[in-house]
Amino acid sequence: MEATDLAATLRRLRYQDVAGPPRLAGQYRRGDDAWEIFLHPRDDPRARRPGLRVRLALQGQRIAAVVNPADGASLDGIELEPEVLSGLGDTIGQHRRPVRPPAVRNERSRDRS
Repeated sequence: MEATDLAATLRRLRYQDVAGPPRLAGQYRRGDDAWEIFLHPRDDPRARRPGLRVRLALQGQRIAAVVNPADGASLDGIELEPEVLSGLGDTIGQHRRPVRPPAVRNERSRDRS
């Protein structure tokens, strides 16, 4: 992955670019030779882990290594949380009204008539 691709992904995941070391989940700092990212915690079908700080060592614009900044240990298999493609919370331009399941069945019956 290239660093420019990662920047766009982090923005979509609502990570915040900070000037100093990231201290909270959802923050990251970009440097010329490395990035530090404080990953959000994950609890989904693919992964479960607490928030985690990682350092991405760069060679040019390519990510060369992922390490734990606390001890320099190499990390394998680190993933960002999945991107949300759509959701019920985004209601711009939409009107909704709650309905009970029987009402939905009645509406469908009327549509077929």
